[in-house]
Amino acid sequence: MHKKLIKRFIKDHNNQEKNEVRNEYGNFTAIVGIVSNIILFTIKISLGLLFKSVSILADALNNLVDSISSIITLLGFKLAAKPADKEHPFGHARYESISGLLVGIIVVYVGFEFIKASINRVINPYPVLLSAPLLILLLVSIVIKLWQFGFNNYVGKKIKSNVILATAIDSRNDALITLLVLFGVIVEYFFNIQIDGYIGLILAVFIISSGITMIRKTIADLLGKRPSNEKIKAMEDLLYTYQNILGFHDLIVHQYGHNQYFATVHVEVDSELSLIETHNIIDEIEDDFLKKLRINLVIHQDPVILKDPLRKTYLSVIGAIIHNYNAAYSFHDFRLIKFPGYNKIVFDLVVDQNEERNDKIIKNEIIEKIKEVFQNDKIDIIVDRNYLSTRR
Repeated sequence: MHKKLIKRFIKDHNNQEKNEVRNEYGNFTAIVGIVSNIILFTIKISLGLLFKSVSILADALNNLVDSISSIITLLGFKLAAKPADKEHPFGHARYESISGLLVGIIVVYVGFEFIKASINRVINPYPVLLSAPLLILLLVSIVIKLWQFGFNNYVGKKIKSNVILATAIDSRNDALITLLVLFGVIVEYFFNIQIDGYIGLILAVFIISSGITMIRKTIADLLGKRPSNEKIKAMEDLLYTYQNILGFHDLIVHQYGHNQYFATVHVEVDSELSLIETHNIIDEIEDDFLKKLRINLVIHQDPVILKDPLRKTYLSVIGAIIHNYNAAYSFHDFRLIKFPGYNKIVFDLVVDQNEERNDKIIKNEIIEKIKEVFQNDKIDIIVDRNYLSTRR
């Protein structure tokens, strides 16, 4: 049913990587959420008022919040679709995450409000009567919520949207919540134990928990989280295909919403290449990244002197020193600057990302080991912690 709905209402539905198609998915999903949650809210608010059940009322208002959340999601996708402008050169795609953050805050607020209402019902209990209409309508709402979960989960995975995936989890939790409400009503009916207020408290905790989960995920997107290992590996694999570069390092990736990637990297090239040759190499790589990976890449070139025998000796010795010190470490941007009577050794040291020791301690220890071999030389080391590379 999910696929049939999408085929009917979303044109070009198989090209979900296109921003305009992805926005259609988001808009349609939000509209489905608004309509279905308003239906659920209408059913449950009527039941809650009729049977004077705080847990059903809590569940009803949770569905109302879900409708509001879907409206915010719809606005988020609409705003995210706006093109880049003078004030926002990287586009507006992060509006999608901002909408998810607002939804999470609203959900948490509602959860705390119902903690108050549930505590009041625990102090002042009131019996909830079981009837056939109540039973049937609660079961129908569970089925609708489970359908919402399946639909949102399918769309969220298809367009890789954390906001819609979070909505899917919320729908699943709502189904469990309604099941819990039904359980409480049945217990009261058969055992004459008034647990409506306690069920309301449990529901409130569920609501707050789902809201906090949404907030954490969307804040991670807004702060700028590490790209997936698959994305990083794809970038590294592509860089390794170029025979005319000697190596690369300092890969940095920024994401400004779905498929809005901007990256920088340093590439090492033979110093004897002309500026025109180097420029052509860089242009080729940047064009390939945009076409093949949809990443806007900017490259900084690092010229490497290959035919200096003294540099080769230093490079080999220092490489062995670093490897013996810690096999997980590496180095790049190695330069040997010659002065009368001494040389200056300059390089960036890449330490293991899980290294807990202070950078200054590591730097001083390696300088001491290099000084044992090159006693008169000056050494300048920049410690670099690699948080992206999938390789060591």
